[in-house]
Amino acid sequence: MINARVIPGLKFKSIKVQRKLSVNVIMKAVCLHYETDIVALRQVSRKSRTVQARYILFYLLRKHTDMSLVDVVSYFLPAITDHSTIIHGVRYIEGQLNAKHDNSIKNIMNEIYI
Repeated sequence: MINARVIPGLKFKSIKVQRKLSVNVIMKAVCLHYETDIVALRQVSRKSRTVQARYILFYLLRKHTDMSLVDVVSYFLPAITDHSTIIHGVRYIEGQLNAKHDNSIKNIMNEIYI
C-alpha cells in the first residue's frame, strides 16, 4: 500500500519513482517540508536550514528534471552565481544519502520524496 498525503493540488508519495517531474512540484515539496517559500531560497543567505533546503532542491532538480546547471543557476540568482555551487550541493546530498553513520538526510528525503 502506498503511503500518500494529499496537499492542495499535489500528491506526495513515500515511494521512489523513476520519472521526470515538473520543477514546480519539486520546489513546492521542498518548500512545504522546510516551511519556507521559493523567494527565501532564492535570496542570499547562509543559514544552515536554507542551505540544506537549497542543496536538496538542487539534488532533486538534477535527478528528476532536464534542467541544466546554467538553468538552475539562472533560476536561483542572486543567491547562486556559479554552477560549482550546484555541483557541490548535489555531491553533498549524494554523500549524505550514502553515509552509514547519519540518516538525517535520508529521513528528510523520505519525507519529501515525490
